[in-house]
Amino acid sequence: MKKLKFDDGAQSYQVGGGVLTFNPKDPALYERFLEGVQAMQTLTAQEGLTAAEVDKALRAELCRIFPGADFYKLLPQSLLAICGNGRLLVLNFLEAVEAILVEGARAYAEGR
Repeated sequence: MKKLKFDDGAQSYQVGGGVLTFNPKDPALYERFLEGVQAMQTLTAQEGLTAAEVDKALRAELCRIFPGADFYKLLPQSLLAICGNGRLLVLNFLEAVEAILVEGARAYAEGR
């Protein structure tokens, strides 16, 4: 079998225990990201859920945003862990990805 090779715009990033690959100029990904951030904010504000339930739901949302990614491998520690800057791990991750996606959205809008 021959392999079809072409530029799909995907870029790979080392994240925790693995590699996250996505196309930062994909408008559908940016839309899923914005929707996912809202869903995660709603989720973390809910009362009565255990930390394990919130962590599981956050990972499910991240997998919806980035299909095919294994967030148990990429971020094996709790997404609710407090990092050195005093913020939740999931927030630090989202902020890092957001910068890439915002630049990708600009490039897409400008046709580059």
